[in-house]
Amino acid sequence: MIGRLTACTLLAALLLNTFGGSLQAAQELKTRAEYKEACAQKKPLEIFFYAPWCGACKGMKEPYDKIAKDSPDTLMVKINIENKEFKGLMEAFCITSIPTIITRQTGMMKLEQLERMVAGHKKTPLKPAKEKEQAAPAS
Repeated sequence: MIGRLTACTLLAALLLNTFGGSLQAAQELKTRAEYKEACAQKKPLEIFFYAPWCGACKGMKEPYDKIAKDSPDTLMVKINIENKEFKGLMEAFCITSIPTIITRQTGMMKLEQLERMVAGHKKTPLKPAKEKEQAAPAS
């Protein structure tokens, strides 16, 4: 039993070392001090503004956490807009609706990192309305 526990602990430590701690979901910021600490990091910062009652936010939370787990080169955090600690932050970022994701460039992301992040989560692109109309046969 102890041997298995030690092996699992070592494996977890190896994975965290290898992937730079990327096996965690996006961190929920609860204080201004945590926000300042996140902004002081040397890597790009993604901030997901949400509200617990918002249906669209609920739908985005799981994919956002999955991307956070797969993106060790970017610090991805969540901020609940109802948290009074961040009252002025929405105004500072000019956020008028939620969910909103803000990228704060605190470090530099290499092009390869961005391409890998996007390619890993690419969905079928939507065609603009004009292309759809042109593609439809005339009656």
